Amino acid sequence: MSDTQTRRAQKTRRLIFSGVFLSITIGLLLPFQPEVTPSVGTKSMFSFIENIKPGSTILISFDHESASFPEMKPLAIAVVSHLLKRDVKIIAISLFPEGAGLGASLLRRLGEENKKTYGTDFVFLGFKPEPRATILGMGKSFSFVFPFDFYGTKTSDLPIMSADRYSDVVGVITIADGSYPSHWIEYGAAKYELIVLSALAASMVTSYDPYVTSGQLHSILGGLRGAAEYESLLNVDGGGSRAMLAQTAAHIFIVLILIVGNISYLRSRKKKV
Repeated sequence: MSDTQTRRAQKTRRLIFSGVFLSITIGLLLPFQPEVTPSVGTKSMFSFIENIKPGSTILISFDHESASFPEMKPLAIAVVSHLLKRDVKIIAISLFPEGAGLGASLLRRLGEENKKTYGTDFVFLGFKPEPRATILGMGKSFSFVFPFDFYGTKTSDLPIMSADRYSDVVGVITIADGSYPSHWIEYGAAKYELIVLSALAASMVTSYDPYVTSGQLHSILGGLRGAAEYESLLNVDGGGSRAMLAQTAAHIFIVLILIVGNISYLRSRKKKV
């Protein structure tokens, strides 16, 4: 490749990257919310939380890494906000080391925004290695597996920990970007009859559809679209809706680039002929 061609290719790449950046930025700044039709899975998750009796306790597991946080954050915010607004108590953990810091920060912020009290209305117990052993151990006692919470407080001193085993919670919602929901199904649901729901990265949804069909997984909330659908049911303008606009704008730009690129290629072939 000649120097001229190299410079032209570099210029083209810069233009494409700049175009993607601008399209995403414009999508994030657009002042309207896209209309989305909630899927069956989203409605099922929403209905489950709506029907939880206020004052009940639920378990949430932040089973994702930081690389997927931009996709997982809108899902987590939508679900956790709904639970707190319904006055459902939250015991949260993480089966993934990176999910601990992310989950603790998000839960604390949303708890304070909803004027909830840490240790009474919500708690973050932290991370434990070896997910199978953690899930099985919690079936006997949460406080045995987590004698201290994420901040070093004895769990036995926290009022919310009167819910100390799976029979004391209405279910678990695993917010995951990988295979951890299957651990909850295999070791939580199968052994302790724990109801399992999951907010998943979009790429994982099809992998877990068979679990929903078989009844092993109650509901799936999938990807940015799932977050946008949930926000529409909550009647809020959240990160999922804005991210969907940005994603759509970027996709439109990429399609236009592909069309222009193919037209340019066909014209160059005609010139050579």
